[in-house]
Amino acid sequence: MNFKIKDGSIATARDYDFRGRSGPVVLDDIFQSGGNVPIRLNTHVVSATGLEDEHFTLDDIQFATDVLAPQVTAVVDRVESKALAAIRATTAIKHSISFGGDVDPHKVAVEAKRLMDSEKVAPYSGRVFVVGNDIAAAFRASDRLSRYDSVGLDGTPALRDAVIGQLSGSPVVEHNGLDANEGFYLHGTSFILGNAAPDVPRGAVTGNSGISKRGVSVRWIQDYDANYLRDRSIVSTFIGMNEVR
Repeated sequence: MNFKIKDGSIATARDYDFRGRSGPVVLDDIFQSGGNVPIRLNTHVVSATGLEDEHFTLDDIQFATDVLAPQVTAVVDRVESKALAAIRATTAIKHSISFGGDVDPHKVAVEAKRLMDSEKVAPYSGRVFVVGNDIAAAFRASDRLSRYDSVGLDGTPALRDAVIGQLSGSPVVEHNGLDANEGFYLHGTSFILGNAAPDVPRGAVTGNSGISKRGVSVRWIQDYDANYLRDRSIVSTFIGMNEVR
C-alpha cells in the first residue's frame, strides 16, 4: 500500500475463529511509530460509465484515450480535491500572510519560513509551497525563484510540470485545484494519504490494478451488462487521510 510515512507503521494482529464464525473481524487502526497517527482506507472513489453496443459499432471511439484516460484523470482529480479539502479544513493553521502585487515574493517566502520556524514543528527539509495560479504567477516574476531543473530536484514529468521552482529553499508547487489567490506553506508530512488500488474481482471480464497517475494507484475493470446491452467501464481507488499533529 502507498502509505506516505517516514518512520514505519505499527499494526495489530488478532486471532480469529477457525472452522466456524461467531462474529465479524475486528478492524484496527494502523499507527505511525512514535507518532500515534491512525490510517484507515475508508473512501472508495469511483468513475463509472456505460458504452452501449451502438457506441462500439457506429462511433469512432478510441477506448484508451476517449474513455479510460478521462476516467483515470477524474478519479485522481477527486483524490487531490479531497486532499486539498483536508488542508483547508485543518485547525492547525497558525498564521496567514496577505500581500499585493508590489511585494517581493521572496520576502513573503522568508516571512513564511520565519513563522514556521517560530512554531518549531517541522524540519527545514520537506517544506513546500502549494499555491494557486495568481500566486504562482507572482512567484514566477521574482528573480529569486530558482528553476526546478537548476536546483537538483528530480521526479516524474507530472511533478516537474507542477513544481515551478524553489523559493527561500522550498519547492513551489502550482495546483489548479486551489483558488487563484490561495496558497499554503506546509511540511510534506503534515498529512498522510493512504491509497491502494482494489484487486480485480473474479467476476470482471477484464481489468488492471496496476494503473497509476500523479502518484495515485487506481484499478480499471470492464464487464458486460446484458440487461442494458452495454459494456461498463469502472475506474476506482481506495483512499484514507489523516492529519499529523
